[in-house]
Amino acid sequence: MNNIILNSSVSWKLLPWIKISQKIFILQQKVYKFSRRCNQHKVYQFQDYMINSSDVKLFIIQKTINNINKYYNNYNKKKYKVKDKIKFYIYKNLYNIQKYKKSIKIILEYIKQYLIYVCIKPEWEARFEPIYKLDSNTFNKSFYIYQISDFFSSNSRNILKTYTSFLSINKSTKYLVVSYFIKRIQSLPYIKYYISCWLNYRNMQYSLYLRNTYDVSYPSVFNCLEILVNYIMLNGWQWYLIYTLNFSKKNNSL
Repeated sequence: MNNIILNSSVSWKLLPWIKISQKIFILQQKVYKFSRRCNQHKVYQFQDYMINSSDVKLFIIQKTINNINKYYNNYNKKKYKVKDKIKFYIYKNLYNIQKYKKSIKIILEYIKQYLIYVCIKPEWEARFEPIYKLDSNTFNKSFYIYQISDFFSSNSRNILKTYTSFLSINKSTKYLVVSYFIKRIQSLPYIKYYISCWLNYRNMQYSLYLRNTYDVSYPSVFNCLEILVNYIMLNGWQWYLIYTLNFSKKNNSL
């Protein structure tokens, strides 16, 4: 797969975005396939390729900036145009944090978080139980969580309080044992390093800048990695919850 060669004079509007999107889709499908087969070596190989791929970086930068523009257009009806030269500068210095102003650093964090998300999402999609697949039906997922919450509320207020606190996007990363989570995800050193930094310093809370008016229930470049982290933490709980739910029903029917 050949990467696009970019320079400061290239117009981003003229880039082959459809081909770039198709390429990313193919790469994600390969990560998903090898994760299903438990071939971690191949998973790492394709994730490493994605992280260093110019096409993936271009896509991530463009989508992040488009989402930010969309947010502000809905929020205050203002349009913020980022020039191609600025995009190219970000592209060339993506990992050179010291070169940026604070406002650019915030955008940069969104870009890097979304890059990590795109790389690890298909890996964990292959591992997730059906209820936590990110492309599953939202109504079915909500109904499942409602059933579990209803069960807890009818049996123990303390359990419900603990469980809902664990589910909360605002609280779950606060009480997360970072070292345990990093061992659990078993990712590439680069991915583990940045996720560890974000969790330790709560840099995922950059999304607080937008949460007052942005729909956090819908995954976007602003909160997608944080939501994925929560799904990874919760993965495996459903079997325990279903067993407990069925056990309680049987006891109540006696």
